[in-house]
Amino acid sequence: MAKLFAAGYWIVLDDVQFTRRDYQHRARLAALGDPLQRQWLSLPTHLPDGRLTTIRNVLIVDPMRSRQRIKQMLRQYFGSSPHRPALYQASAPVLDLYAVGVHWALGDAGAALEAGRDLRESQFATAERKARMHTDLGRAWWQWGKAEQTAAELLAAMRVSPGEIRDRPAIRKIVDDLRSQHSRVTGVRELVAATGMGA
Repeated sequence: MAKLFAAGYWIVLDDVQFTRRDYQHRARLAALGDPLQRQWLSLPTHLPDGRLTTIRNVLIVDPMRSRQRIKQMLRQYFGSSPHRPALYQASAPVLDLYAVGVHWALGDAGAALEAGRDLRESQFATAERKARMHTDLGRAWWQWGKAEQTAAELLAAMRVSPGEIRDRPAIRKIVDDLRSQHSRVTGVRELVAATGMGA
């Protein structure tokens, strides 16, 4: 997880075969006081195509329960460490942002926005993570039909990391839809210009 938190870019190779018993759905936790003491943290997965399933098609079994399980395991495993507050401060927003994405993917924009209501840019170390927080919240607002809030989140993402708006097809599609359906909403022209779509 330290690599994940410290990364400036996190590249997801999602079109290759999923490998069980690898680091694709699990991580080895080292005790903060004793790096030789280790425990596995695994997410239960379902492979719709069996062993030939690509990473993008892997399903997490009961995503919200998995999120709770991760929180409980981290609390139990690192609970007595003097570094516990720093770990919780770093991991809680990541888990909340994960919940935003899960709820959005399941079509529940209200739950996605509720999961992300306490998220702040300052909780994330890199520009890309900060922007991803805004784009994920923007997608949830768009799913809920709130153009003004969508534009505000996407503008915030653009100001932190323009590539998150310019280079992601799903986000560009939202900007295009904003342009065609809500062109008078504050910030839409700026978003359109940033994506290079023209007015």
